[in-house]
Amino acid sequence: MKTQTTRPQAYIVDAVRSPTGRRKGGLADVHGADLGAHVLSAIVSRNSIPDTDYDDVIFGCVDTIG
Repeated sequence: MKTQTTRPQAYIVDAVRSPTGRRKGGLADVHGADLGAHVLSAIVSRNSIPDTDYDDVIFGCVDTIG
């Protein structure tokens, strides 16, 4: 007998991107985690969902140069 498993519901709340830079440009000395922190802060401040209610956040990275 197979048991059904229920999956938690997922929601796309918002989409925010970090600034883009050029090789050895103004963002060359900024750590990726710091850019990510700005993105997370923007999502929390733009939406009426408390930061304690987010369970998972998915990040993507297209290119890492600098």
